[in-house]
Amino acid sequence: MFQKKDRQSYLRNNSNVSTGGDAVDVTDDISPELKTTIRKAMLAIPGLRVCGVDVLIQGDEYHILEINAHAMLTMHHFPWEGEKREVVAKVIDGMFPGTVE
Repeated sequence: MFQKKDRQSYLRNNSNVSTGGDAVDVTDDISPELKTTIRKAMLAIPGLRVCGVDVLIQGDEYHILEINAHAMLTMHHFPWEGEKREVVAKVIDGMFPGTVE
């Protein structure tokens, strides 16, 4: 009935933010080369203007899991860990460059 001490138990088999996972911002921790690779992956999809990219990073290895055309941008405003980012404002600035001060 009870778990042993120091044993990890998983309650779900996924960890999406929408199902209770935690948003962790690692933007400042990843290499410029990885950021370039992610950007190239995004740009490889014709007509895609705004998206989110889910990346699994373990040490020097990484895997792009998915590119989301309907990304949950607000999670970056209130991450569980890491720096909050004004992502929505940057998206609007990118879509309407004449409005940037």
